[in-house]
Amino acid sequence: MKGLPKSKRRNWTFRVSVVLFSRFDSRFLGWSCWVYVQIENYAGLDQTAPSDAIGVLGAAEYDGRPSPVFRARLDHARELYNRGIAPLIITLGGTSGDEYSEGAGGPRST
Repeated sequence: MKGLPKSKRRNWTFRVSVVLFSRFDSRFLGWSCWVYVQIENYAGLDQTAPSDAIGVLGAAEYDGRPSPVFRARLDHARELYNRGIAPLIITLGGTSGDEYSEGAGGPRST
């Protein structure tokens, strides 16, 4: 490399850097696509199995009425119950200073 002028050496270094980066970039893109496909395939699996009970973790409740998140959890628990996954639904949660606790607010709203 000592025989090459400075401008040609810089040009050669730049080309090598671009080739190495493009190889890394294409491998990273391929790996990212593979991971995405794996996640999509796994997320679509229904892995429900018979159980003794369905536990519903509490979220916010407002004077005995569940928040939208808690409502979605309760609806999903009801769907599992109707499918015969478990004979019992248990709501869990502490008090948030209201008259009802999160766990007690769930059954009142179903």
